[in-house]
Amino acid sequence: MTGSADGGGRLEFPGGLVPLSRINRISQKLIALIPKPNLPGTTRNLFVSAPLVFDRAHYDAKVNWNPTSRAGLWARYSQFSYVLEDQHVLGPAGGTGVASDFPGDDDGTVRSATLGGTYTISPALLIDGHAGYTRQVQLGQDKFYGKNIGLDVLGIPGTNGPDIRQSGFPGFSVSGYESFANAVTSSPRFRWDNQFQYAANASWTRGRHELRWGWELGRQGMNRFQPQSGFGPRGGFSFAGGVTALRGGPAPTQFNSWAAFLLGLPSSLGKSLQTLVPGATRQWIHNLYWRDRWQVTRRLTLSFGARWEYYPVPTGDHRGLERYDFESNKVLVGGVGAVPRDTGVRMNRKQIVPRLGLAWRLGQKTVLRAGYGMSVDPYSISRPLFEAYPLVITSTYSAPNSYLPAGSLEAGIPPMPALDLGNGIIELPGTVADTTIEKDFRRGYINSFNFTVQRELPWGFAGQLGYVGTRSIRQTGLRNLNAAPPGTGAAGQPLNILFKRTAATNLHAPAFTSNYNSLQAKLDRRLASAWLLTLSYTFSKAIAWGDNSDSSMFFNTASALARNRALAGYDRPHNF
Repeated sequence: MTGSADGGGRLEFPGGLVPLSRINRISQKLIALIPKPNLPGTTRNLFVSAPLVFDRAHYDAKVNWNPTSRAGLWARYSQFSYVLEDQHVLGPAGGTGVASDFPGDDDGTVRSATLGGTYTISPALLIDGHAGYTRQVQLGQDKFYGKNIGLDVLGIPGTNGPDIRQSGFPGFSVSGYESFANAVTSSPRFRWDNQFQYAANASWTRGRHELRWGWELGRQGMNRFQPQSGFGPRGGFSFAGGVTALRGGPAPTQFNSWAAFLLGLPSSLGKSLQTLVPGATRQWIHNLYWRDRWQVTRRLTLSFGARWEYYPVPTGDHRGLERYDFESNKVLVGGVGAVPRDTGVRMNRKQIVPRLGLAWRLGQKTVLRAGYGMSVDPYSISRPLFEAYPLVITSTYSAPNSYLPAGSLEAGIPPMPALDLGNGIIELPGTVADTTIEKDFRRGYINSFNFTVQRELPWGFAGQLGYVGTRSIRQTGLRNLNAAPPGTGAAGQPLNILFKRTAATNLHAPAFTSNYNSLQAKLDRRLASAWLLTLSYTFSKAIAWGDNSDSSMFFNTASALARNRALAGYDRPHNF
């Protein structure tokens, strides 16, 4: 309460202690729930142990039938069911799971059925095909589900809501400490996802050529309640050290963050609301391919072919998806008014990718193998667009600078902005976060290549040495276009300058390149009595902008974007 709004001139509390009269009543209720440390020090000072329940059952059944000597039919059914129960690490104060990232009760079932067949037209010509269906159901919620702890127990306005799926414990994150209450924004999560696949293929052997070609069609559907963006459906608050720090003084520490929590002054807060339940997306996948395996000589075999893939723009079950237009600061709601279902997004229909391989026997003891293949990135953009406005309203409030709070626990979370789809071209509120794609979506691809030498060695050994690598071109990732340069606060946010937008605006764009290079060695030794001993070693390096196709960039400003390129989280230099 002293000094200026930029954090200058602030006075320290007497004795460096927050007076009891200033400690927030809601913070006091939360502190009473947090278990006391049972280890020394101010970091890693709590040991927790709790049982984990994980039961699963897997069933498979398959029937084969040959109605004639030329025809064969088969049917397969599989079912996988599980029950998972994990405890919150902080007990009555919630937090993450003791044994997993998703505390609470989680159960699900995956059912898969396939019908296929083959028919021999002649000894040289065979056709085959199949049709498959998979349904994945996952129902998960934390231990506080069904109780409006934010509203009824803590008395924080704007938390929870009339829908039971908004019940539970709001999330609290204090920089430097274990998150408590409901720290998992993806809880609850209710998913009913369907996948259909159809395929037809033909194989024709003619002379030294073995030809194969085919067609595949896929249909993916997500049906979910999972408004996990921002602070989740119950709301949440985060506390950073700048609120109780002095500009020009010592750098904020974990104790500054805890002091901000004691005062009930969050640096950011918000809530997410899913407007359609379930949120439903639909994605088609089209594929055609052709391949020839050519026995050039008894020692040389070549394999070459091409594949065409097309991924149309995903849509919803009753309307199209949504796209934010950067130039007008408007959201286009597909299928509403005059807005087309694809919102004008253009997908490449001409993605034809090659495959090439060879196997060459140099003598009785040495074989060379090499291969190259290009694959289209299959990642479905319906996944990140599931969190787009207005399907999910992610309302977030941030402080104008790092020294000021975004609000208070007593004031809670402001009411969610009203929604009116109108003619399908609607305003995007400045405090609502959004995820979108570019109008021209250039789907990326992966180059895969290898070169291997296999050699028969003395004393019954067989050795293999190879180089294996991949290049992911235009890998997708999430970049916040509204990130401010360091030290500028909200005043430096590009979209705040243009449109008074302070919330994150994430672009899911195919714009990044990752690579993997490895030296792979293997030594085999066959022994009597059908024994085989194998020794293998891989030396590799993986460099990426993100570990997944929907990873968020850590550095988002244009001048620092390249700093995201680093060793991947899954990089393992030595594997023996």
